[in-house]
Amino acid sequence: MVLALTAVAGAFKGHPVYIPDGAYLGSPVHRPHRFTPTGDGSLYFTGVRWSSYDRAVARGTAIGHARDFPGFSFSSARAHLRLLAPRFLCNRFYYTKVRVIWEKHPPRNSGRRKDSTWGIAAGECP
Repeated sequence: MVLALTAVAGAFKGHPVYIPDGAYLGSPVHRPHRFTPTGDGSLYFTGVRWSSYDRAVARGTAIGHARDFPGFSFSSARAHLRLLAPRFLCNRFYYTKVRVIWEKHPPRNSGRRKDSTWGIAAGECP
């Protein structure tokens, strides 16, 4: 079992790995400076600086903006990003999970914990 997982995890080497912007596989972005991991736009990141990319784990820092529920305003906080689990989907490699570690605290009223991981690739191929 371990050998099979290693083969799949290393299969993307030498190929670009994309992020499905807006959680939609039809809008791939590579090393973005801004992206939206959620389909409803309730969370997005700006000023992203990647320290590593196109590997099993991409690492970066950014300003995260989360919608203040129940209202529609946004609050912001500095975050460390980890893009995880590259998979071959729709003829490309995509990171399929994002881990967000807020530097001090999550944006107010966002309902998110200080350290959260969730899936970001959804839907069918365009």
